[in-house]
Amino acid sequence: MQYEKRKSALMSEFRRQMNGAVVDAMKAYSGGDVMLSYGVSIPTIKSICAQVDKDNEFAKYIYNTKVRELKLAAIFLAESDKVDVSQIDSWSTPEHKDEILMHLSALISTSDCADYYFEKWVMSSDSQYVKCAFLIAGHKIRGGKEIINCQELILLNLDKCDGFTLNSYISLISKIALTDKLFATELINRVSESKNSYLKELLGFI
Repeated sequence: MQYEKRKSALMSEFRRQMNGAVVDAMKAYSGGDVMLSYGVSIPTIKSICAQVDKDNEFAKYIYNTKVRELKLAAIFLAESDKVDVSQIDSWSTPEHKDEILMHLSALISTSDCADYYFEKWVMSSDSQYVKCAFLIAGHKIRGGKEIINCQELILLNLDKCDGFTLNSYISLISKIALTDKLFATELINRVSESKNSYLKELLGFI
């Protein structure tokens, strides 16, 4: 099969680039199953993927493995204009490490599904998904694009801010507050009234 040969070629390159000092120790866990890692750095994985054409079907094929580098390569090789909800739903399991969901958020931000997943995940009770929602919005806004109902959804979900999501809140909120004074004023009022201690740290960035 053509895809299997391409997958084998990628695996050979990852083995060639693997960090021998950490490969035996680097094991991630996904869904209770061990996910193998060769210890290849993100910049190296991106560089390897940049040498081949993007192919969304191939990306789906290699994502369904238990190899960290192949899952990340799938994200980097996916075609954002072809990525749909069913693909993202199958890729975004909460058991995945932060590393995978972080790069998946960057892919989502360039797709037509960005607004949908921002709203869906910012409303989640899972802080991992809340963080990913803010990453999606942050990527899109830094790219000069708007995200639907962003300010309203941020204000609605302020009290979800915790030690895990704080930096994502700061990064996104400070960016929006620079240009939206009404949002900044409302944000200050709500933060001042909140009992969430993490939110108090936002005041220095508004």
